[in-house]
Amino acid sequence: MRKVDIIIIAVIMTVLLGGAVTALIVVNLPSPPPDAISITTQPTRTTYARGERINTSGLVLSALFPDESTRTNITSGFTITPEIASNGPLGSLGTVQQEVTVTWRGKSTTFEITVGPATLERIEIVRFPTKRRYAINETPNWVGLQIRQVWTDRTDVINYPHAGLSVTLPPNSMSTTGTRTVTVTYQERTTTFTINVV
Repeated sequence: MRKVDIIIIAVIMTVLLGGAVTALIVVNLPSPPPDAISITTQPTRTTYARGERINTSGLVLSALFPDESTRTNITSGFTITPEIASNGPLGSLGTVQQEVTVTWRGKSTTFEITVGPATLERIEIVRFPTKRRYAINETPNWVGLQIRQVWTDRTDVINYPHAGLSVTLPPNSMSTTGTRTVTVTYQERTTTFTINVV
């Protein structure tokens, strides 16, 4: 796309040292909006889990203007709708094709992404177990432990005990004094906290 440069030349006749003075006034006006835009290169990433923000990296647009000129390699200045990937209502387990609308200077086009169920990004400790100080060879108790699940589309809080939630110590951890690291695992995501054996 070219900018339309309109050059207005105004000749001002005046008497100055016995001659005519010509004044050149240049006005750069913005180019008109495009007639249409199209996608030259699809975004690099086209597969998402529900709740992830859509990434437009790699997306390249081109535009056609009323004077039949074109602009290529448009990589910024556009917006997308929606901005968040969705495969349907909360809790949906299916995989769908979602249409994303790209808008640049008032004109729009679309591309598709593949969206699957939400995935678990990480787990975090909300509240430690009630007891974190033990005698040698005492059996640890994880009552009171509360974990936050951070999914791509939501967060959930679960309490110990909970199906699929495991809390482990290395072998012989309770046989000597010292600080011990406890590992919490849920759906292959882990976090840790410490207890003391005295």
